[in-house]
Amino acid sequence: MAEFAPNLAQQICPALVEALGQGSFVAESAKQGLVQYGAAAEPALLAFLEDPDADVHVGKDVVDILGLVGGQSAAPAVRAFSNRLQENPGLGGTNRLRIDQSVASALKRLAAKTKEVASS
Repeated sequence: MAEFAPNLAQQICPALVEALGQGSFVAESAKQGLVQYGAAAEPALLAFLEDPDADVHVGKDVVDILGLVGGQSAAPAVRAFSNRLQENPGLGGTNRLRIDQSVASALKRLAAKTKEVASS
């Protein structure tokens, strides 16, 4: 049985992000792990989005996770990912609509979090 190691996020989260591209069972486990790490996973997720050669299909999962756990600093990276998609209409293939929907949903969630912080 695996143990959750919150003090090892810097080592574990990049590996979990890499595992997102490894097939449905492994990817789903990686998603759950990244969500469990919460804000501690954000640097690894943002680093993935900043890579111009990153797989856009994995980027969809990263954006979904950032929408759940990301803070105010995640929105610019999600917007940059969206801009990269807009500049390359062929990226994402038949999954493009779902990727675009994930981006819109994540930006909406992140904006709501920003409003919550501002009103606190």
